[in-house]
Amino acid sequence: MPGGKDTIHVMVVDDQRLFASMLARVIDAQPDMEVVGEAHDGEKAVALCREAEPDVALMDLSMPRVGGLSATRKLRDLSLRVKILILTVHADDAHAFQGVKAGARGYILKDCTTEDLSRAIRAVHAGDTIMAPGVARTMLSTFEGIRPEHRDLAPLFTTRGFEMAW
Repeated sequence: MPGGKDTIHVMVVDDQRLFASMLARVIDAQPDMEVVGEAHDGEKAVALCREAEPDVALMDLSMPRVGGLSATRKLRDLSLRVKILILTVHADDAHAFQGVKAGARGYILKDCTTEDLSRAIRAVHAGDTIMAPGVARTMLSTFEGIRPEHRDLAPLFTTRGFEMAW
């Protein structure tokens, strides 16, 4: 039931206003989700997260002024309860590593389906970590290629998210 105590409150952060508006409509159509704010740069996202206290923020990476990585770090440093789910076009592991290192709980691509997006929001809200399958494969391949003496530089995976080793 929208607005109820079981409703997942979502903030949409994307500099492309039309995309953000359409994304908000998709999320609001979910029976257990409600969009509580929309921001078009990282600075505004941080301010709105402090005000609206969303459960999950969908964060684009490439935005003017303050990008998604900086905003994610700032939200982490402020110890707000919001969980960050990065929604981006960047399918490379370097961006994914940086996103997780900044404090994101998930990393999915903008070419995902509506169902994938809804599942990702629910998973992050529940405390799980989720990665786009292609990005996860690339990351795992990278980890497999790390020499044993350098494995301490890689994140440690747990069943309920990431514990960062850096």
